[in-house]
Amino acid sequence: MKKLGFLLLMVLLSVALIACGSEEASSSDSGADGDTYKIVAAHSTAETTSFNEILQYFKTEVEEKSENRIEVEIHPNAQLGADRELIEGVQNGDITLSLHSTAPAVNFVEDVAVFDVPFLFPDKETAREVMAYGTPFYEKIAQSQEEKGFKLLGLHDQGFRMLTLNGTKVEEPADLEGVRLRTMENEYHMATWEALGANPTPLPFNEVYTALQQGTVDGQENPYELIVSQRFYEQQEYLVQTNHILQTIQIIMNNEYFNNLPEDLQVIVQETITEAVDIGNKFIDEKDAEYLTTMEEDGTEIVELSPEQLAEFQETTSGVVEQIRENVNGELLDTLLEEVENNK
Repeated sequence: MKKLGFLLLMVLLSVALIACGSEEASSSDSGADGDTYKIVAAHSTAETTSFNEILQYFKTEVEEKSENRIEVEIHPNAQLGADRELIEGVQNGDITLSLHSTAPAVNFVEDVAVFDVPFLFPDKETAREVMAYGTPFYEKIAQSQEEKGFKLLGLHDQGFRMLTLNGTKVEEPADLEGVRLRTMENEYHMATWEALGANPTPLPFNEVYTALQQGTVDGQENPYELIVSQRFYEQQEYLVQTNHILQTIQIIMNNEYFNNLPEDLQVIVQETITEAVDIGNKFIDEKDAEYLTTMEEDGTEIVELSPEQLAEFQETTSGVVEQIRENVNGELLDTLLEEVENNK
């Protein structure tokens, strides 16, 4: 009996200790000061892009400033999925932070479509002034993101999207008649090219090179960085400097995760991303001339369009902005258009 009583006592003590340990673990996970936090950060582009420059800077600085209370794990090259999967992952909390084009994000936050207004920004400098952290426009678009479960941390750009293609040297909208053009799965991008007479064909990003190689499509449109890093230019005769849409990149975090960080770490994360956006933008600016040289040396003909030619493209696509207005917050769109006008 004594043995049985002793064994019973030991079992009860073990259960108590396990329960105690479980409470301590739960307390540690709840976000008390002094806890450590892991940020899983992902993007779908190569490690040579501005995306990776931004995340590498973010990782180095955040880990140092937080005295290693934050650990950042970077996943490039679509290791965790293409843009759509990354956005879903952030929304669900499976991925902490993602960099990606705003174009596929329209399927999650309709107001993001304001970035798809064709020929919206006259130049990158104006765009960066309007999209900077804390501006009236930024605050409004950040609110739209928060309502869908995202914390908008910053807006980067990869420069303007350009047209590349085979067979036809495009210098006016009429030259695009019937051209099979790969686009993203974005109704406003498709509407823009339909207005110009092309035949837009949505394809996943990782299928574009093969589609160009096999002649499934005649061309595609992307910023210099992606055209070169993915080697699309190898399969294209012409690059036309259309500057039709700025390749806007949003940096988002799961909103619940951000709000559960201690306030001092929230400040570190936000400040560091703001710095990292500047790093990424400078990286793009320095690389653009190099990208053009790479394409020219491979035999791609660069087609420059005059202001008059660009004005014809803009006029032909002018109806897309009203299509966008039907599906977004009108006040947000008006704020964007006013800010662009004020910063020209």
